[in-house]
Amino acid sequence: MAVQLIPKNSNVADRRPTANQLSNGEIALNYNAAGAFLTCRDTNGSIQQVGGVKVSETAPSTPAKQTLWLKPSTGTLSIYSGSSWVAVGAVTSVDGQAGAVTLTSADIGLGNVNNTTDLNKPISTATQNALNTKADLVGGKVPTSQLPSLAVSEYLGPAANQAAMLLLSGERGDWCIRTDSSSTFVLVSDGGSTIGDWQELATPASPVSSVNGYTGTVVLGASDVSAATTAQGVLADSALQTGDNISELTNDENYINSAGAPVQSVNTQTAAVVLGAADVGAVNLTGDNMTGDLTLGTDKITLEATDGSASFLGEIGIGVATPQAKLDVNGDASINSLTIGRGAGNVSNNTAAGYQALYNNTTGTSNTANGHRVLYNNTTGTSNTAAGYQALYANTTGSNNTANGRQALYNSTTGNNNAANGRQALFNNTTGTNNTAYGHQALFFSTTGSGNIGIGFSTNAGTYAPVFNPTTENNRIVLGHTAITNAYVKVAWTVTSDERDKMNFAPVPHGLDFVNQLKPTAYRFKVGRDTETPNGDVRYGFKAQDILALEGDNPVIIDTEDPDHLKYKGEHLVPVLVNAVQELTSMVKELQAEIRALKGA
Repeated sequence: MAVQLIPKNSNVADRRPTANQLSNGEIALNYNAAGAFLTCRDTNGSIQQVGGVKVSETAPSTPAKQTLWLKPSTGTLSIYSGSSWVAVGAVTSVDGQAGAVTLTSADIGLGNVNNTTDLNKPISTATQNALNTKADLVGGKVPTSQLPSLAVSEYLGPAANQAAMLLLSGERGDWCIRTDSSSTFVLVSDGGSTIGDWQELATPASPVSSVNGYTGTVVLGASDVSAATTAQGVLADSALQTGDNISELTNDENYINSAGAPVQSVNTQTAAVVLGAADVGAVNLTGDNMTGDLTLGTDKITLEATDGSASFLGEIGIGVATPQAKLDVNGDASINSLTIGRGAGNVSNNTAAGYQALYNNTTGTSNTANGHRVLYNNTTGTSNTAAGYQALYANTTGSNNTANGRQALYNSTTGNNNAANGRQALFNNTTGTNNTAYGHQALFFSTTGSGNIGIGFSTNAGTYAPVFNPTTENNRIVLGHTAITNAYVKVAWTVTSDERDKMNFAPVPHGLDFVNQLKPTAYRFKVGRDTETPNGDVRYGFKAQDILALEGDNPVIIDTEDPDHLKYKGEHLVPVLVNAVQELTSMVKELQAEIRALKGA
């Protein structure tokens, strides 16, 4: 394809070449007053503008796509891509050559490559250098001239000790003998300056140098090993033979069976021997006194003293090698059927004292059980304290309970944080929590109720008669029994009455009319409901049934939770009385006003 330059004084209209001035595909550079342009003739013979050419020190501000920009001061040529200028670099040299360049294979690092046949085709220099280091094969074998020198094991000499051995230097396989240990060491790596370079060879025990004083090819006879000859074997038996010399323990054939030998000494003593306790390693017994250390075996030991007593001045250890107290026992002890120790599970911070106390414990910790079968069924319950026959007997996993008294908290199994003080206090509790009971059978029938406080449920005659008998109720306080005649306190009860603690406020529906229907009465309590025996002083009050009739279906003054034992809540009558007084006051004021009016008239 040719490129034409159309001179400025060209007579071509618009300074553009005509179609007959260019062949298809040729490009021409032309310019006019508007600037320089590239034009070409396409395949259909028409002239197309390719792009303008701008020559200036600064880039044109609004160029058309494919516009060329030549910067004279640097000679750089750039083309506009439609969004930015892209520098067009010119080739100045090829492989260091300029002008009309002709390249050969050597110019691009392929001097050893040509188009010869595969058999004669050369290889690269790097490959040839690598092959030059390889051994040749002659007849399928490496010539001996190309084999490396072989290392030969060398004896490095003796070494007096390890330090001397580490001063030796050699190659792998060299060896030395340590004269201090009569052992052989071999180098397992080149060098020898560290103990890790050496390996000791296993050697047999001292070799046999002679047999019964013989060397060479040794053949031993009976006399060489002090054995009986064939003839002696005929005479030998388990008894002494005729003519045997007893004093020298030999017979006429110089042989005697050891089973027939007489006793020569007893504990190194001869003649008339008398042995003492010390001679046979026993303790010394003089009369009723025993001195010395006595160590007993693992079998059971029984000491019987029917007519006296035994006293020990030192420490006694049972299962303890070095006792630290007068009696030091490793494990639970049983004294007259009373267990003293840690109980089952042998948990270090448990204390058990009593027959089968903590008997079924497994991992429960920090428990204290004092008494017959106390905490008997406890397994994993923790931090329980119980004292008294079968206290907390059924407890299994309940924790933080305190039971003092016979069968206190007897049926409690998983209840927590209960305190029972008194015989059978909280006896029927099973899963109830945070209850407090003081006194004989206090809160006896409470089973699953929680947060209750009960004090003194038994009368002077021992009758169980609480003023209220909680079973499953929660958060109740029950003080005393039905036989109580007087309750003493220095000051009146202080009852909380903060408005912020209350809700659902409404007027009290009763007043003067309610009060006018009340029937105050004097009375005395009975010893029992089925008797006519009075109990206590004369009192003033009301009959619960009378007030209940006035209150209707939603009683407040009378407590009907236990219909068989109605209860009167006197503090709730006070607002009714206040209403009555206020109504009377209003009536008095009206009457006073009428009187004044009449007097004024």
